[in-house]
Amino acid sequence: LGKGKTVDGAVKMPQLNTAPANIMLVDSKEIACVETFDDGRQRIIRKTNGVLAHTNHYLDPKLFELSKRAISQSSKNRYDRAVALLNDGRVPLTFNDFVAFVNDPKIRRYGRVPKTVETNASMVLLILPNNDFKIQFQYKPDDLANKDVLVELTKKEIFKK
Repeated sequence: LGKGKTVDGAVKMPQLNTAPANIMLVDSKEIACVETFDDGRQRIIRKTNGVLAHTNHYLDPKLFELSKRAISQSSKNRYDRAVALLNDGRVPLTFNDFVAFVNDPKIRRYGRVPKTVETNASMVLLILPNNDFKIQFQYKPDDLANKDVLVELTKKEIFKK
């Protein structure tokens, strides 16, 4: 999909509908959320302004029904909380707003019972007006259950020659 160079190019690529997936796409002008089911059926939402959110299950009612999987109440609550935070009237949202969102106690998943491994990871991407960008990726690996791993990278760091 990276060869698409733009959201428009990526959504037209045949590789996008070959496997079940939930994918967020972004370029400097547009964002898109793509849900693909096993048989290639898709739902694509595209925006040139505003926000999109997704989770680890289908949001499209038709695709969700095909998947025959139940959505846990905690997953629905986390998704609803993320959407509420994204649409709470703060404009424009800053990089630090997004970092705070992913650390919100109603979004961060700490496992089913105390002392289980956290199953949440987050990535925040900021595209700057000059097409430079900054990424923050945060997760808890199994062997470091009480410690976040935080990776921050810029375009220059990722594309070193």
